[in-house]
Amino acid sequence: MTAVDSDQIREILTEIGYSLSDQGKYFRAKPIYRDSSSSTVLSIRKSDGRWKDFREDIGGSFEDLIRLSLRLKSKDDTTKWLTNKGVDPTAETRKVEARVAQTKIFKNELLYKLTPEHSYWNKRGISDETVKIFEGGITKTGKMANRYVFPIFNHKKQITGFAGRDLKPENKDAKFFRPKWKLIGDKAKWRYPLILNHSLIRETKQAVLVESIGDMLSLWENGIKNCIVTFGVNLSPDTMSLLTRLDPDNIHIAFNNDSSGNSAGNKAAYIARKKLLQFFDENQITITLPNKYNDFNEMHLAEPNLVAKHFNV
Repeated sequence: MTAVDSDQIREILTEIGYSLSDQGKYFRAKPIYRDSSSSTVLSIRKSDGRWKDFREDIGGSFEDLIRLSLRLKSKDDTTKWLTNKGVDPTAETRKVEARVAQTKIFKNELLYKLTPEHSYWNKRGISDETVKIFEGGITKTGKMANRYVFPIFNHKKQITGFAGRDLKPENKDAKFFRPKWKLIGDKAKWRYPLILNHSLIRETKQAVLVESIGDMLSLWENGIKNCIVTFGVNLSPDTMSLLTRLDPDNIHIAFNNDSSGNSAGNKAAYIARKKLLQFFDENQITITLPNKYNDFNEMHLAEPNLVAKHFNV
């Protein structure tokens, strides 16, 4: 078996019903996994089969495209199908890991600038025991001054970025906008905190998508540790690809009611659900909002026992 090449990509996609037009480094096609009148909205890279649906803003690996197009139920089914075609499905994963390895790595010495003082989180009902797991702290200088900063680790425990929560009280009259969270690094490639809970997600076949590390801490404090932080409400192609590889039986979209100015119905959660439905069955996706509260930390502070019940833990 070999990694997929352009000839195999053309042969396999044509076999399952695609009509491809050659556009240099890419094939363009009309998607067969949804209704479409456009014959160019789907772009497939010849070198490795990675694809992008410009209308739906989704994409991923060649394996993802095969699974979606054939409506295969699991990653294992897709692997078997591709293996029978003489394609090594793990080759693309190895390439992705190689690209991740090329991501900027920050020096571990930067951790020494973080003061492990956790009162900000303690006031929000998060114990020292929970916060210490994530190796963050306060910094008074630099780009993250006056923020509680969490290092973002990859699977090799290398630092690929930082996420800093503002510690200053919100000032609506301030001349310059100061975001609650400041991110340094390429968040699209972050898989947080999978270095701690990858095995748990695999074992439980459950994943909970949350917007920020603060949301994740509130759930972790209540025993819900199979979280993936999306760092906002948009699910990146890398996040979608990660979820298909983890292959959970159930995905909770646990966004905030206050995200992006949404109403209580939380438009962002339904947009995320629509993206996930391209790869998962409807009964695998649950929108789990914090009901009358803005976010799960607010719920955790008001009704400490309600969070776990909300997720049937």
